[in-house]
Amino acid sequence: MTLYNLVYLSSNIFNLYITKNFYELFLEHNKEKCRRTILAYILYFIATSSTYLLFEIPLLNLFVNIICFFIISLCYEGSITKKIFTTLSMYGYSFVIEILSLMILGVLIIKPAEKFEYDEILVHFLSKILSFLIIFILKNTLIKKAAELSEISALDSINFTDSTALVCG
Repeated sequence: MTLYNLVYLSSNIFNLYITKNFYELFLEHNKEKCRRTILAYILYFIATSSTYLLFEIPLLNLFVNIICFFIISLCYEGSITKKIFTTLSMYGYSFVIEILSLMILGVLIIKPAEKFEYDEILVHFLSKILSFLIIFILKNTLIKKAAELSEISALDSINFTDSTALVCG
């Protein structure tokens, strides 16, 4: 097993966490399907890792990834359309992050990495770090927005209750 294969497997484990957080941005987690969700993520890891290690065919990896992403989406609440959208968005998001990682490393042109052929490994690590950071920022921004909206709703209902009491009282 090569160093790149070890990096691929370790980044694939980290990708489970990234995927979980991405799906929770768009779909509601069903606590009753917790075991199924865990099994779906384990299936994702085994299927994608095995496909990569055994066949090393990028197109096959693409299909296995999309199928596994869809299976994972079935463990969450939401319409089938929303699940398909989330699945395709997750793959698109991963694609864009990898392109950005390649561009960043291409701009930086890290000579020692090229010399020792570690550039693919750096792209893998950078893409996972970027994915994590962007999802972390999105998740915290959406949580903050949701909290602000719920505060506004609570204030509106208090004001409505107060005005109703004044009118009726």
